[in-house]
Amino acid sequence: GRLLEITKDSPYIEGLVEEVTMDANELSMLEKDAFMDSLKDLIELFASVSESLGKRVAERLMETKELEKLVAEIEASVPLSLANRLKLQQEIDSVKHYQMLAVILANEIELI
Repeated sequence: GRLLEITKDSPYIEGLVEEVTMDANELSMLEKDAFMDSLKDLIELFASVSESLGKRVAERLMETKELEKLVAEIEASVPLSLANRLKLQQEIDSVKHYQMLAVILANEIELI
């Protein structure tokens, strides 16, 4: 829901809220920001432990402002196994796709 107005603040807070419906595949801005932060943290860690991702590439990824673009850039820049690339390509749900990419990156970091 979305808070429209606080109607009472003592002894507890009351307010008017509006129901917000979203498609299951649609992320709020807050969720997109959280995914971006998580992916950027993983990229920063990956770049610090792996020589396969150049400093300039990592910097470019860190400057990316759109989640969809960041995901595409990560997939193009990070050396992933063919099996992992196929898994990512087959996932059509964007939320699951982002989650899967994060797990794959975390696993790659663990292997290094």
